[in-house]
Order: sequence, then C-alpha cells, then structure tokens
Amino acid sequence: MSTSKINVSINPTGIFAVILAAVFVTLKLTGAIGWSWLWVTSPLWLPFVAALALTAVWLLFLLVAAGAFLLLAFIFDKLGS
Repeated sequence: MSTSKINVSINPTGIFAVILAAVFVTLKLTGAIGWSWLWVTSPLWLPFVAALALTAVWLLFLLVAAGAFLLLAFIFDKLGS
C-alpha cells in the first residue's frame, strides 16, 4: 500500500476576498448597508475582471508594437530598394 501526500497552498488574497464577501453579504442581509448585490459580491469577481482588463491592455500593447515593427520594416525595405 502506498501513501501519497497532497500539497495544498492557500492564497492569502483569495481568503481575504472570501472573508470580505462574507462580511458584505452579512451586512447586506442584516440591512446595515443598502448596496446593490453587484457590489456586495464584487470581492469575488472584481479580481478576475481586473486580470482580464490587464491582459487585454497587454495584448493591445503587443498588437500595436507588432504593427509598428511591421510598418518600420516595410518603410526601411522601401527605402533600401
């Protein structure tokens, strides 16, 4: 019989987001805050949206840089011939 170990790593940021969401939900259900459910659950989805936005900005930067590189290569090719 063999035994295997499972390594579990806990992300402190993820724990903070879940605790913050639980606090917001509790405050919403007790009537202490009048926020929309969108903002009450924002600690759960906002990091994902921020990561998507940063990825989109990075990809846009790469596309613009590649386009500029191709344009310069085309210009230098025309100047050389």
